[in-house]
Amino acid sequence: MKSFENRSDRCPQTAPTSNKKKSEEKSYPLSYANALTKSKESIIIVKPSEKNVTGEDSTNIKEVIKQKINPDGLGVDINSKKNNRDEAVLRKVCDGEEAQRLQKDIEREMGKSVNTKIPEKKNPCIKIVGLEKNYEEKELIDILKSQNNTVITAESHLTVKVTKKMVENYLSIIECDPDTFQKIMLKSGSRLYIGCRACKVFEYISVLRCYNCCQYGHTAADCKSEKMCGKCNSTFHEHRDCEKKMECTNCCMSNNDFNSKHDINHSSFDFMCPVYISVTNKAKANIYYQQ
Repeated sequence: MKSFENRSDRCPQTAPTSNKKKSEEKSYPLSYANALTKSKESIIIVKPSEKNVTGEDSTNIKEVIKQKINPDGLGVDINSKKNNRDEAVLRKVCDGEEAQRLQKDIEREMGKSVNTKIPEKKNPCIKIVGLEKNYEEKELIDILKSQNNTVITAESHLTVKVTKKMVENYLSIIECDPDTFQKIMLKSGSRLYIGCRACKVFEYISVLRCYNCCQYGHTAADCKSEKMCGKCNSTFHEHRDCEKKMECTNCCMSNNDFNSKHDINHSSFDFMCPVYISVTNKAKANIYYQQ
């Protein structure tokens, strides 16, 4: 992956578009209804059992798999994992049994040269904002069940992952069983009653992000890249000191490396960033929305 020391000569600009065309090209995070469809997608991770099993340096395992199986004929989308050419991620809309059959086919065709894994899907999470205090876990769950019994029943499985202090209030991240999550998202009006408050509720998607280089898939503790300004794509100053025009590091890299046509005129931390939306939508494929 190339790094960008400044934006003037390293980051290809996208051509200006009309407002109509721009709105047609803009992507958005998956709606809850679309996320249900996306959650039917199965993922298989393929890694070589030994380094350079093909005898070539820096071999892209994606290309090796394509030679062994027919991804298009099987309806499989296959990509190398970002920043790791020796790991491939296969995606296919199918149930668990079909995914296991595909996994066995890959192992049969590629022999002992690879290791495969189907990641276990996670339960969905909600983010509740506007809590008046830092509730103990049992207290918060009891209140949710007693004051919202049309969507949260005594049998609902809830786990408080974290509660954080914001400027004036608190927010809480709670893992739910799929059935309870569906009821909350579809029937609660995006609010849950806690104490005397009607607190807003959002789906929470956990995305691993590095606050050193602004890229995804790792944390600052494991980062080997230069520190990047999250606002202007520069290595010459801190994000908090930036006074330059906004320019997204991830969209610049995507445009340069994959010939994307992303608009780059936004912060790397913008929730409407095309790369952030893509990462978030892929994360939703690993969430178990339906019983």
